[in-house]
Amino acid sequence: MSDKVILTREQAEAIERYKEEQRELHEKQVRAQSVMLKEWTKPLIELKTDEFMDAIYIGYEVEETFEVGGWVRYDNGPSHGYKTQKITSIEHGYAWFSETESMPLHSLRHATPEEVAKEKERRWWKSHNRDVWELKTYDVLINRGGTLFEVECAKKDVELWEIQKSKQGKRRPFNYVKRNYKVICFAEDRKDV
Repeated sequence: MSDKVILTREQAEAIERYKEEQRELHEKQVRAQSVMLKEWTKPLIELKTDEFMDAIYIGYEVEETFEVGGWVRYDNGPSHGYKTQKITSIEHGYAWFSETESMPLHSLRHATPEEVAKEKERRWWKSHNRDVWELKTYDVLINRGGTLFEVECAKKDVELWEIQKSKQGKRRPFNYVKRNYKVICFAEDRKDV
């Protein structure tokens, strides 16, 4: 905690008078419900004068608000780590993610865009019964140039065979494939193999 400022008697009296004038000004604005207020100051009218003064001189915390459809992150315990979820409903101080999974609102925080993107990617791969970037032989990928490739081997490096033209193989580092290729068809969905 920081040290308090040491003031002279006159300075202390001046600050108390200033605080009182601010309190009176706020009370006057609340009573008048003035339409002359600037738009950004209107939410301050909802505060009681004591709350307003405490917020200015003591400090404040911003209340987290969560909405259905919002993405949140929370600690799911030592064995499961952090989890990113999409809220499906909010009831009695709990955010629900499915019919059986919920967390109290006070233990949530908003997920960052990166966390949301990572979770969406995980869900996409899971919907295809795969781990994230789990490639298998005969999966079909497309590169940025529009050329189709068939996965021949998907271990540390990915061996890709061009489907269209010369059917020549290329060995690519896994991270390169993740950045430059997209999955077109999984092996189990193909009708030709």
